[in-house]
Order: sequence, then C-alpha cells, then structure tokens
Amino acid sequence: MFEYEVVVCTYNGERYIVEQLASIVSQTICPQRIIVSDDGSTDNTLKLVADFAATTSVQFDVQQRVAGPKGPAHNFLHALSLTTAANVFLSDQDDVWVTDKIEHYQRVVSQIGDDSQPLLIFSDAELVDSELRFLNASFLQNERLNPVQQLVFPRLIFQNCIQGATVMVNRALLKLLRPSQHMLMHDWWLGLLAITFGRLVFIPERLIKYRQHAHNVVGSSGYGLKRILAKFMRLSSVAHQNRLVIEQAVSFYEIYGKGLKKEDKKFLERMLRSRRFMLWQLFLLKFAVARTTITRTVSLYFLY
Repeated sequence: MFEYEVVVCTYNGERYIVEQLASIVSQTICPQRIIVSDDGSTDNTLKLVADFAATTSVQFDVQQRVAGPKGPAHNFLHALSLTTAANVFLSDQDDVWVTDKIEHYQRVVSQIGDDSQPLLIFSDAELVDSELRFLNASFLQNERLNPVQQLVFPRLIFQNCIQGATVMVNRALLKLLRPSQHMLMHDWWLGLLAITFGRLVFIPERLIKYRQHAHNVVGSSGYGLKRILAKFMRLSSVAHQNRLVIEQAVSFYEIYGKGLKKEDKKFLERMLRSRRFMLWQLFLLKFAVARTTITRTVSLYFLY
C-alpha cells in the first residue's frame, strides 16, 4: 500500500479551496491524512475546510499558525514538520489535481524501491484560468524552464525549475531538512537537498491544473517581449534577486558543506572565492553555468 499525506497551505483561499480538496480526496489512491496549515486567513477558508472535512472519511488536521514568520515558504515548512507518513505531497490552495496523479508518483517510488534514499518527485502542470479554462499545455514551457537541462547541481543552485505545487518528498529527505533564513522558497531548498543527497525525478506529464488568477502568490507570467522589457527596466531588482540567490547558495554550503559530494563542495567553494568582477564570470564559464534563456543567463553573469 502506498502511504502518503498531503500538506495544503492556505491564506484567504475561500474561493478555490473546496475544489482543491475535492480533487485530492478523489484520487484513485487516497491519502491517509490531509494537513491544512493556515497562515492567518481573515475570510471563510477555515470554515470551508472544516465543513468539507466533515463530508469525507479522509483524516484532516487543520492548524492556524499564530507565531513565526509569514509567507508560503515558512507555512509549508511548518506543515511539513507535522507530517509522519513515508511520502508527503505539497499542495497549493487553488489548483486541481488530475484524478490519477498519485498513481504516476507511486510508480516512480516503486521503480526506485529504496525508501532510505532521499527523494523528490515533481511534474509539469497545465495552465488554466480562474474558471479552469485552458491557457497553456505546459507551465514549464510557458516559463521557459527545462528540467532536463537544469537538473544538475551547478545549474539548480542558480535557477529553480521545480514547481512546488507538484512536489512529493519522502521521509528520508525530510529528515535532512534544515531551514535557513536565506532560503528563498521551500521547493527550491528541497530540490537542492534531493539532487545533493538523493534522487530528484521529473515526471513530464501535466498532473495538476495550475490555476492563474489575480491573487496567485507565485504564478506564471510567461516569457514574452513585454515581460523581458519590464525586467530590463528593473535592473536593480534583478541584481538584488541574484544576490539573494547567491546568499541562499552560501547558506546551503554553510549548513550542508560537510556532507556534500566532492564535486559539489568544490563548486561552492570556488563560487565563494569568485564573487569579484571577472573572477565571477570566469567561474561561471568554467562550470558552464547557464539559466534557461539568454536574458536570464546574462543577468546572472553581470547583475549580482
């Protein structure tokens, strides 16, 4: 039997939360428990969750966070700390899961067959609008992200290609989790752990409907000319974001450096010594570091 729990993080999600929960309990393989961690909603989210929980045999654990920093990354870390199952799925509050999503993940877990090895699995998603109308067949293509190219440590450290709403992690990976104040997003941090100490597996199928609406915390805005021009109008913002990415990498080294593979440790140590102009560019060129578009790569080389 495939054992799993789902963590759902909410904040003022009354409009879509019931539809999200319904798609989870309608899976062909049902969860043992759904943990809902609320970040201080002021609408009817918690009431709707409680009402829905009363209609299903799936166990619910609903908690409202009253202490600690706010935001999705901190909320998900809190929710993950409450889990006990061998496998844990992350869920947003406003998407819809494809009915046989869990079967796809279960097949991967069975093929690997080693639950002592840290594991993260993620998939692609179909982009839909607020009413679930089709927008784009692939979230990753819409964002110009290519996991086939990016799932190597020197590239993943500088660009996240993991969509948190599709993530599954196992217990072995969660035992390694040590949060950092420099962690930018939980899915990125978990992905770095998986690629460093275990397995990181991408399923190319679109296994959730990823809803785009006016209140997305993290959404998909495509990569058209308008977006590119807007980014170049905010060069200082891009440089600041790149500095945050480097700080996250430094923090990852400080926490996990002793256990890193030799080549990954060498890479991060070279990065630490190469943060001056010209040395930085030579370091990136030596390790063939690139992001998934020319503009993203140029920003990493020259805006930091």
